[in-house]
Amino acid sequence: MSDKGVRAVSAWEGHLLRVAIVDGVRKLDPRVMVKNPVLFVVEIGSVLTTLLWIRDVVAPAAGRPRPGSRAR
Repeated sequence: MSDKGVRAVSAWEGHLLRVAIVDGVRKLDPRVMVKNPVLFVVEIGSVLTTLLWIRDVVAPAAGRPRPGSRAR
């Protein structure tokens, strides 16, 4: 068997990387995720966790230091 005409393809090749990024973003669409209930629940949980983290960074509860700041 001859390997002539076969070239190695890098995972970091420009076209391949663009296609992978576009496909990845499309798969995050909730209309696609709802077809897989486990991943849909994980996606909802990650969105809620991120929103709660942003809320705590922007406006921490009274008496609690901001995340990342030193306690006094």
